[in-house]
Amino acid sequence: LTHSIASDLSVMDIDSNGYADRVYVGDTGGNMWRFDVSSPYTASWGLRHLFASNPGADLSTGRKIFFRPAVTLEIGYEMLFFGTGDRAHPTAMSVVDRIYAVKDTGQSVAKAEGDLSSATSVNSVNVATTDGWYVKLSTNQGEKVLAQSAVINKVAYYTTYEPDATVSANVCDTATRGTSRLYSLGYLDAAAVYNYDSTNDTVSGGVTTPVIAASDRSTILGTGIPSGIVMVINPSGISALIGVGGAMVTPTVSDVGGSIPTYWREVR
Repeated sequence: LTHSIASDLSVMDIDSNGYADRVYVGDTGGNMWRFDVSSPYTASWGLRHLFASNPGADLSTGRKIFFRPAVTLEIGYEMLFFGTGDRAHPTAMSVVDRIYAVKDTGQSVAKAEGDLSSATSVNSVNVATTDGWYVKLSTNQGEKVLAQSAVINKVAYYTTYEPDATVSANVCDTATRGTSRLYSLGYLDAAAVYNYDSTNDTVSGGVTTPVIAASDRSTILGTGIPSGIVMVINPSGISALIGVGGAMVTPTVSDVGGSIPTYWREVR
């Protein structure tokens, strides 16, 4: 470990025995780490370097991880969802950041971008034979992930911030300047999920048919740095909240899928 950890931890109980046995966390060098802490003896705890985002496929550097990954449990592996971005310098323009979904297959050697499927210029990818996927945030200069991601009902959600290149690099300007976006992608294939871009739709006989394409992956939320997406689950369904520009935005989220209730009893 040669870089600081400014992130919270994703603490997992993989075997559902009531005790934490795995921890995931990223660092300011763009690395993702796994700590195995299932043993009651700290001397038996282990550390694995899972993924390195620097250099990327374009040999660029400077990516940092400031927020813990969202984690899903798959058959044969876990999937980690996170993005890169320098929270300490939100107006920086020089780094080309990424959105990532990376498999943890128990690998002993850290994976790199070349081991993932590039979903930057295509609407979907197949990760059956790769270790995940990534989307390069290269269309909008300086766009970066400055909040935690979330996954629910097979959709991965990321919020991003694009600084305003026409104003000074004053961090105070981020409250009212720049563009905030929400990315909603299929968690295993990076495909667009919602019809955010209606210009792709077709019209025939006065009937509009939605067409989902790569440009439907993201939608503009407003100005300023957005929070991460917060899911609200209640008996009537699922809703979401994102804080941006001093207001709350309620984006559409998928309510299709199943859940497994977990019950417990407190013994006094």
